[in-house]
Amino acid sequence: FNIAGWEMTKLDRGKRGSEYDIYQQADLVTKQLPDVVAFQEVRRFSPRSKYPKLDRVKEMSSLLGLPYFVYHEVPETHTSERTHYGISVMSRWPLKDTGFFELPSDGKPAYRRLAVKATVIPDNGLPPFILCSLHLQHSRDGSDDRKEQARCIYAHFASETLPVILAGDFNCYTNSEGRNLLAQDKGWKDTTQQGIDAILVKPKTSWEVVEKRIVDSGKTSDHPLVLSILKYLE
Repeated sequence: FNIAGWEMTKLDRGKRGSEYDIYQQADLVTKQLPDVVAFQEVRRFSPRSKYPKLDRVKEMSSLLGLPYFVYHEVPETHTSERTHYGISVMSRWPLKDTGFFELPSDGKPAYRRLAVKATVIPDNGLPPFILCSLHLQHSRDGSDDRKEQARCIYAHFASETLPVILAGDFNCYTNSEGRNLLAQDKGWKDTTQQGIDAILVKPKTSWEVVEKRIVDSGKTSDHPLVLSILKYLE
């Protein structure tokens, strides 16, 4: 099955209508034929966008043909520039046990970080699995935060018996200390092994990476779309 992760958009502050076009974004994602998608930097309503009254989460779900979704707004981002800014998981299969958990921070970032998770219930013979969309601290001086956030994620899923997929913007590269905390010796497999946007799976012995793609998003985002085609090994 196909799993995609994408940090959708970055607003050019002060320029009305400058946010990337959701319909161009949907076209890019649709071409990858994803079964599930983990989105970051989702602005559910954005007064500065081309479509200020549009519920962008519901619209994207409809455009992609992924009817099941969960969205959580990141705390302290409901401002004039980051209105209704959050993280989302979308799926062609039903979701249950949806929720989120906050990631640790020293309090210096402009807003707190969180991870959104849901249990996906496939109807094609795959077992249920947990999909978690995340966005770790980005600033250069946020490396300690990233390490603590990675430790938090590792601890959160340490005793989980279902397969787990993490997808998002880790804001650190393969072999960095933050990513190494979730490296293969910890039971996770990095299916992308390139860039700061990544897809990790657990347990590493249960997943075969059939194909991986780093898709240039052009003018539709300031991040590439990452996609992994995975096979579950019984």
